[in-house]
Amino acid sequence: MTNPLAAYLATLERALRSLPAEERASIIAEIRSHIEDSMAASGKPIEDVLDSLGDPLELASAYLDQRKLEDAVVRSAHGTLLIAILEQAGRSLVAALLGFFALFFYLCMVAFAAMAVLKPIIPQLVGLWWGPHIFAFAILEKAPTGGQELLGYAIIPVAIVLGVGSFLAGRALTRVGGRLLLRKTQVLG
Repeated sequence: MTNPLAAYLATLERALRSLPAEERASIIAEIRSHIEDSMAASGKPIEDVLDSLGDPLELASAYLDQRKLEDAVVRSAHGTLLIAILEQAGRSLVAALLGFFALFFYLCMVAFAAMAVLKPIIPQLVGLWWGPHIFAFAILEKAPTGGQELLGYAIIPVAIVLGVGSFLAGRALTRVGGRLLLRKTQVLG
């Protein structure tokens, strides 16, 4: 007959093999201690305590997600952090909202950068138009009929400022979002 605790911990350790050995050992020790404390406090058999922890593969996945989020927050790797936030979007409304708005701001940054670059190349299609049947701050497919282009080449610095602002807003959202999610995803905490 196999020892259920040993089997559970062995499965957990295998699933955590991508982590450094010291960190893996720390997690295994933490889980072992948690199981032993739970058994002592509740008087429940080992099988019930293990069932309450859930599948060891899912527990390992939670630890790996937490580690990825911690690394991204510490390194301020905003691309990695955005991906980590979006990966958690299915499990958290906060992650979904933060990920959506951060992604929105990063996409706005790209659009504004494109406007600044494309204005000298295709000036008749990039601009801010205002008129009786048009309002557009955009890169258009064809030159608009009617309306007046308001900014001309002044749109370049405006687009740059808006692009930088969008980048900073997206970056702030990923940083704040990463820290919030990190607090929410503490495994066994």
